[in-house]
Amino acid sequence: MHPTVIPQELNIILDTAQPQPVLENPKVLLFSDVVPFEWEQSCSSATKVRNQLRLVFGDGRGIVAETHRIVFQEFILDKPISKVEIPNIACKYVSAMPNLGYHRLTTTITGHVRVGNNSSVPLEYIHSHLLERGSWLNFGLAPVEGNITFRYQLETSILQMNVCNGTMRTPDEEIIPIVAFLAEFNHNFVDQTPTEQVQSATHAISNWQLYLKIYTDLINQRFLAPPPSKNKKRGFYLKAS
Repeated sequence: MHPTVIPQELNIILDTAQPQPVLENPKVLLFSDVVPFEWEQSCSSATKVRNQLRLVFGDGRGIVAETHRIVFQEFILDKPISKVEIPNIACKYVSAMPNLGYHRLTTTITGHVRVGNNSSVPLEYIHSHLLERGSWLNFGLAPVEGNITFRYQLETSILQMNVCNGTMRTPDEEIIPIVAFLAEFNHNFVDQTPTEQVQSATHAISNWQLYLKIYTDLINQRFLAPPPSKNKKRGFYLKAS
């Protein structure tokens, strides 16, 4: 049995031509019905450092605003689809602020694969499964670390998948090795009219469930599943921990 990826975090990133009004007044989110009034305390207690404003809404949700960027964040680990709220909030924001000039949108999904307690397994997977063997891997005082980027042209977006080794802390404060997968679904609206930008951004945000499926299917069925035995060229594949 091979392991499967565990999606952990969803981010929706909007780059705008005009400055973000949230940066100066977080309560604009309340007045525009972007977030419910139960979240008023979070808007009132937002923290601002230089040109970055951070709002935390609880249950793993948050918003980070910069001068020409706003990020909608949510931890989706163990959450049913019906409980994920940030995409709907991002759509409301775009509708409420139609004149900001949305020229780029990126949906990111971060997840990982647990590989037991052997810290060498993530690097061994990257070296043996994703890279061609060569002397460039045998250099320096420790095994070379890998951070590999794959770029895919999809019908709906450009997908950039980053794979690297890492560690994570469990609820029991144990540090365990992982293989991390970060996907970026990129959209560019630079050449569109403001009305088209709002429509395109809303449509792209609404595709988040499709992107989550693409993410899990690509990783589970292509990165993690061993190929048929007749096509095996290397002997190392991840196993469920």
